[in-house]
Amino acid sequence: MRLSSLWKRLERATRPVHPVTERVLAERWAALPPGVRTEQQVLGRHAVGCEGTHGVFPKCDLTCSPCYHSKDANKVRVDGAHTIAQVEAQMRLLEQSRGPRAHAQLIGGEVSLLDPDDHAAALAAMRAHGREPMSMSHGDFTAAYLRAVALDETGKPRFGRLSFAGHFDSLMRGRTGIPRPRSEVDLNPFRARFVEMFRDLRRDHGVRSFLAHNMTITPANLDQVEHVVADVSAMGFSMLSFQPAAHVGDERRWTGGDYRTVGIDDVWDRLEAGLGQRIAWQALQFGDPRCNRTAFGLRVDGRWVPMFDPDSEADLIARDRALAHFGGVNFGGSPALVLAVKVLRVLVRHPGDVTVAVAWVRRLVERSGGVRHVSSTWCLGGVTPMTYVVHNFMDAADVAPAWKLMQDGQVAIDPATRVAQERLSACTYAMAHPETGELVPACVQHSVLDPGENQRLRRLLPLTVVESETTVRSMSSEHVDQSLPSVDHPASPDGPRRPGLLIFDVNETLSDMSPMARRFEDVGAPATLSTSWFAGLLRDGFALTAVEASDSFAHVAAESLKGSLHGLPLDRSIEEAVSHIMDGFAGLPVHADVPDGIRALGGLGIRLVTLSNGSASVAEALFDRAGIREHFERLLTVEDAGRWKPAPEAYSYALQECGVDPEEVMLVAVHPWDIDGASRAGLAAAWVNRPGGPYPEYFRAPDLRAVSLTDLADQLC
Repeated sequence: MRLSSLWKRLERATRPVHPVTERVLAERWAALPPGVRTEQQVLGRHAVGCEGTHGVFPKCDLTCSPCYHSKDANKVRVDGAHTIAQVEAQMRLLEQSRGPRAHAQLIGGEVSLLDPDDHAAALAAMRAHGREPMSMSHGDFTAAYLRAVALDETGKPRFGRLSFAGHFDSLMRGRTGIPRPRSEVDLNPFRARFVEMFRDLRRDHGVRSFLAHNMTITPANLDQVEHVVADVSAMGFSMLSFQPAAHVGDERRWTGGDYRTVGIDDVWDRLEAGLGQRIAWQALQFGDPRCNRTAFGLRVDGRWVPMFDPDSEADLIARDRALAHFGGVNFGGSPALVLAVKVLRVLVRHPGDVTVAVAWVRRLVERSGGVRHVSSTWCLGGVTPMTYVVHNFMDAADVAPAWKLMQDGQVAIDPATRVAQERLSACTYAMAHPETGELVPACVQHSVLDPGENQRLRRLLPLTVVESETTVRSMSSEHVDQSLPSVDHPASPDGPRRPGLLIFDVNETLSDMSPMARRFEDVGAPATLSTSWFAGLLRDGFALTAVEASDSFAHVAAESLKGSLHGLPLDRSIEEAVSHIMDGFAGLPVHADVPDGIRALGGLGIRLVTLSNGSASVAEALFDRAGIREHFERLLTVEDAGRWKPAPEAYSYALQECGVDPEEVMLVAVHPWDIDGASRAGLAAAWVNRPGGPYPEYFRAPDLRAVSLTDLADQLC
């Protein structure tokens, strides 16, 4: 009796395909639209699909344009207990619905905002439900954080292998060390550093890794894709994934051109150009080809080789036999001995597969350069798996009506909506909702469900928790060896907290205008006139704003300068004098504390922008001369807002351009009137008081007072 029971258990453990997996694969295949049930289709024959979490940690500390998360995402507190509970519940439903084995992404806002122990616990929960987890990150975390995730308190590995996807592209702002990348090439050292952290982890602690590189594509960086492919393919990533941007998420961040002008073919063409060869993807397909394009292969001595050549009839026969006979076998999650028995049981049923497999391996080696070349390259570490992927998401405006009709059991009449329904029906990427028992496509989650979900999470997990009538407590977690930026309002009863964005005034706050006095002396006017003239031009600009009119700073400055110089014994014509003085703006320096202060503030991971009553071009030249331009994400001017500061419209314009809410922002200025205006617009404000004078009582008080920008950085550290 015992022997019989043991034999049954052994038979079940070594059964090539788990019964639940077999059922789920059949259901997935039956649910696919007829147009995608093709010979190369993997979904429903080998894969049940990819999975991801949602609502587990919506908050992020970088800014992307576009951003697929709704505008409330950054108002949700990172809470480890909530994350672990939600991951557990979602993975349980996925295991029940999709079977005992699948790949799943730990995804939300930024995963490294989780405490390392909570991060590790979430990964363990995913593994406990048969999921192979991948942490989706922007990669801007320290080696100490990675070690804290990978190792327990005794220094022993928690996991034998970690999978991470690092998202790097020039559309992201606020990365440590490069808050405003000017090109994709600028990010290469940071990509390489990301890979090196995992190499060090394996060398020092034996923890292996699978690394993917993600990149969003818009018209702004499409022409750089080929350079990224050429550079990054050799860095040590095993997958390069590209996503043409879609109009999804926070509409305030839909910048960089019309996303609909960049399609899957455009990206693939540049991918092939970067590698200098054809990247054949047609042999295997995941879901709808309008959504996904995937090329599996090997990188052999710098050249990519496809696993299955779509132009080889013999390779396609090998593919068909592999999908038909081995499609549901759990290769990744089975112990080596168990897997060997599973494969042997398949081969006993289909002995002809041995000959087909041997012939396929021979062709793969020949495509790779022959036995000798492959052997020598293998010994040097030059043979590595490499997958290239393009995921083509849909716009929210297309997804919402398609999903509504699908929920009602209706097929759309409108052709475009029907296409969206077909793509959703073939979606490979699902997210679980334990509260309803429903699995939804990722496009539906981001386009339809995220806004309401994040609003509910904002109430459940507010950034600031009121413990009593007089005490407010920040609930942000912290990294190992690095603090986390906080986007709750920087002014609070327990002192200032770090904002997510600093908006700087330019004239006098950053620029040192004292050399303008010499310009007045040059034309025969008293140096002291410089101060009264500048105050007068601001007065006139404010007056125009008060009557809902506007003019450019340069025009108001020049016209008011004519009045200030009138009647003085100048050594040249008044027009020449005005021109000489106005040219002085082009050569102004910054204050002595500005370069170090800006670098220190940027080093805190805070986004930096400017909002000037003057022109952006003057600020651009000023920062270029000072060597600090790269630290500023945007240079904004009220000329584009139509109202001068301190009108609320000027500050609202900056918030709109940066895709933030007032409580995330602090203005930095030397002018009390600017501090007052920002405060009335809902922003926090820091007053830089270099001379040490008093602050006018009739204006709203600043949230912070600093004697320099370096002092401000120290206070926000």
